[in-house]
Amino acid sequence: MKLSFVEDATDELVAAIEYYERERPGLGFEFYSSVEVLVELADSFPRSGSPLSRVPRRFDARMFVLRTFPFALIVATIQEQRVVAAVA
Repeated sequence: MKLSFVEDATDELVAAIEYYERERPGLGFEFYSSVEVLVELADSFPRSGSPLSRVPRRFDARMFVLRTFPFALIVATIQEQRVVAAVA
């Protein structure tokens, strides 16, 4: 993964992985694998996510939705770097 995660997004990712792993062994790994694919997409095609209109334009915040889990990644420009700002 080339995009970095802000600390809160990392915490959200870990919490989701742990939740899914408790639900069914191996499901946490499936979730993480789905996130990896989406991060690659967001990194390769940064404008393909849905723009978030409630976030100031200077952050160019975009939402990338996971297909197999009820989660999305929020990718934004923070201090001139593209980062995953949230896993929600």
